[in-house]
Amino acid sequence: MRFERKEQRLLLSPEDLVAFALPRYAMKEEVPPHRLDAETGEAIPFTLDFSIDGLSCRLAGEERVQNRTLLLAFSTEEDPRELSRDALAYMRGVAFVSLYAVKGEADAFSLTVKNGLGVTETLTESPRGEDLSRFFGKLRFKLAADQNGELERITKRYPTFLSVPFPYSNARDGQKDMMSAVFAAVKQGETLFATAPTGTGKTMAALFPALRALGGGYAEKVFYLSSKTTSARAAVEACRLLGEGGADLRALHLLAKERMCAGRRARGTCFGCEKHRGGKQRIAEAVGILRRARSTVVTDKELTEVAGQLGVCPHALAVAYAAYADVVIGDYNYLFDFAIAPRSLFSCKKDYAFLIDEAHNLPDRAREMYSGGVTPEDLEGLRALFSYSNVLQEMIARAKEEYLRTVDGLLQSELREDAEGTVVGFATQSRFPEAFERTLRTLLDALRKETRPKGGEEDSETRERREAVTGLSETLRRLEDYDGHFVTYATREGEHRELRFFCLDPSHLVSRALDKGSSAVFFSATLEPLDYYRAVLCGNRRTVKIEVPSPFDSGALCLGIMDKVSVRAQAREETLPEIARIIITAMKAKKGNYMVFCPSYEYMERVAAAFRSLTPKTPMAVQKRQMNMAERQAFLDAFRPNPWGYFVGFCVSGGIFSEGVDLVGDRLIGTVVLGTGLPGVSAERELICAYYQDKYEEGKEYAYLYPGLNRVMQAAGRVIRSESDRGVAVLVDDRLRDPAYRKMFPQSWRHLKYAGDRTALSALITH
Repeated sequence: MRFERKEQRLLLSPEDLVAFALPRYAMKEEVPPHRLDAETGEAIPFTLDFSIDGLSCRLAGEERVQNRTLLLAFSTEEDPRELSRDALAYMRGVAFVSLYAVKGEADAFSLTVKNGLGVTETLTESPRGEDLSRFFGKLRFKLAADQNGELERITKRYPTFLSVPFPYSNARDGQKDMMSAVFAAVKQGETLFATAPTGTGKTMAALFPALRALGGGYAEKVFYLSSKTTSARAAVEACRLLGEGGADLRALHLLAKERMCAGRRARGTCFGCEKHRGGKQRIAEAVGILRRARSTVVTDKELTEVAGQLGVCPHALAVAYAAYADVVIGDYNYLFDFAIAPRSLFSCKKDYAFLIDEAHNLPDRAREMYSGGVTPEDLEGLRALFSYSNVLQEMIARAKEEYLRTVDGLLQSELREDAEGTVVGFATQSRFPEAFERTLRTLLDALRKETRPKGGEEDSETRERREAVTGLSETLRRLEDYDGHFVTYATREGEHRELRFFCLDPSHLVSRALDKGSSAVFFSATLEPLDYYRAVLCGNRRTVKIEVPSPFDSGALCLGIMDKVSVRAQAREETLPEIARIIITAMKAKKGNYMVFCPSYEYMERVAAAFRSLTPKTPMAVQKRQMNMAERQAFLDAFRPNPWGYFVGFCVSGGIFSEGVDLVGDRLIGTVVLGTGLPGVSAERELICAYYQDKYEEGKEYAYLYPGLNRVMQAAGRVIRSESDRGVAVLVDDRLRDPAYRKMFPQSWRHLKYAGDRTALSALITH
C-alpha cells in the first residue's frame, strides 16, 4: 500500500485491502500465508477505483485466469488440510477481492495451498456476485473506520518530511554526494552501492534523503538495517533529530525476540506463552495506544511498557506496529532471513526502501542465514524431549540411522587417521541427500502434530519441545532454497559426525529479499572493491554505484606501511621483538591513546607481552576472548579524553573493537594494524575459494584477500571520526607491497607512504 502523491491516490493490492481492513488476520507472524505466483493461466491486469470519505483509492494488480477460474496459490508451513480459521479467512478474503476486481473475466476461484512436505490442498468456490459486492463493501466500511490515521499520514505528516531542514548547519561535501545518490535510487527504484569514508555522516546521509523520497510518494516505508547495535542506535538518534527538526515521523526500533520477551529470556522460548498465543484484539488495542502516543521513535522501552499494560508479547506488538511505522530500524535478519522476516510485512512486493548499513558484513551474515545442518546430538536431543512417545522414539531412531548411513556413505573413501590417531574425514557433494531430507520432513510433520497448541497454559518442557521443532523446521525451510549456489559436506572427527549444507553464493537469495521492496542502498566505509560486493550480494542484478570522496583533509591521517617486516604465521616468532619496537616507534611522536590490531588472540597476547617487556610502565589493556557488555565498555572507557601520557589497547582484527567504535578526538590518535586480516583457512573458506575460482577466476581474492583487506581498512578507520581528528595508522606486513593488495587500496589511501625501517617510520610520522 502506498500513496501516489501526483494522483493524490492510495494504491492497494488485494492483500493490502484484506490485511488493512481486517488487521486480526495479520497479527500472528505466521499469518497471512505467503502468496505464490500461479504457474498457469492468462495474466489479467486489473484496476478498480473507489473512494472513502474523500480519499481516492485504487485497487491494482494482476491475476491469472484459466477457463473462467481465478487461480490463486499460497504456501504455509502448516498442514494445508488443517489450516487455522484465520489463515483460511485471509486467503478466501484475498480470493473474494481478486475475483471482484476481475469480474467479467472469471466466475469462480481455485485456491491452492501447499507446504514444504509437498502436501497440497485445493479449495474451489463460485461465490455469487452479490456476495462479492457485499464483502467488498464490508472491507470498504472497515477501511473507512481506520482511514483517518492514513489520511493524516498522507495529508499532514508526509509534507513535513519534505519541509524538514537538514539537521546540521552544513552538509559535508561527501555527504551531499551521497544524499543525492540515495534520493535518486529511492525515487527511481534502483539498487545503489555507496562507499563513503569514515566521517561522511552515512547514517543521516542515507535517512534524510530516504525520508524526503517517502514524503514525495516514491516509497511506502523505509527499512534501516544493520548488523551492529551501534549503527541501529545511530539511526534511532537520527530519527529523533529529524523529529525535533519538524518531521512528524513515526519510527520503530525492532529488536530481536529474545531481547524483548521476558518469557523467552527466562525460559529460552516464548512459544506457547499465554502472551504469545491469541490476544490479537489486545495487540490491536496496544498498537492503538502507541499510535495515539505519537512518539517519534518507539523503542523496546515503550513496547515493553504498553505490552505489560495489556498483557501481550512485546515482540508481537512491535511487528504489528511496524505496519504503521514510516521507518523500521532493525537487524539484517528481519529482511534477509526468510525464517525470521515478518510475513505480515513481506507477504508481497511493496514500495519499500531498504537502507543496508555496514554492508561489508552482509556476505558472511547471509551465508550463515541460508546455511544449515544436522548432527547426531540434534537428533539425540529430540529423542530425549519426546521420550514419552514410543512412536516418535522409533521415528527419531530411524532418522539417526539414516543420518549415520548417509554421512558414512559420503565419507567412506575419504577417511584417514591424523597424527594423534583420530579418524577424520571430509567429503562434499552437489546435492543434499534426498532420502535423508524426506526422512527429516516426515519426522517434522509428526513432531508438529505432537506439539500443536492444545489450549491452556503449557509447561516448560512443552515449550522446549516446540522450540526444538522450530529449529528443525527452520533448517528444512532453508533447504527449500538449495540450488547450484550451495554445496553439501560431511565431516567426521573421531566419533563425531556432521552433515551440513553451505551457501557458497548468497547473491540470488539476497536479491530475492530485495524484491520485496522497490529500492535498496548498500553503504559502508569499506565496500572495497565495489565490484566484489556487488557480485557477492546482488549477482547479475542491475546496480549503480558511487564512491564518495572523504570530507576531511587528506593530511588528517598519516598512513604508513611497513612492508619489510613479515607477520606471516611462520615468521611471527622471529619478528616478534621487531613488531614490539615498531609499535613503540609509532607511538613516540605524540603522547596519547593507541590501538594495536592483531590477526589472532594468541598472537595478540604474545605481542602484548613483548611490548610490556620493553616498556613495562606504559598503561595497556588486552582484549579478552569472551567479554560481556560491562567488560567491553570498561575496555573502551580506558581510552580517556585529554590523556596525560601513553595508553595502548591490544585487539583482534575483525573483532568487536575493529569496527563500530567511535573514539572521537584525542580518545584515539593512532592504530597499528599487524597482518593482512586474512580469514583463517577452513573447509568452508576453501569451498568458497573453489566456487569463485570457477566462476570468476578470483577464488583466493573472494575467499581471503577481499574480506581480509576489509578488516584492515576497518581497523585503520578507527582514528579519524570527525573534522578535528588527527592521527596516524601504521600497517605492518611484507605482503602489502604485493600489487594484488596495492590495487585494492581505496582512493582515500592515495597519500599513503612506505617505510622500510623504524627510522623511516619515525621520520614519516614526525614530518
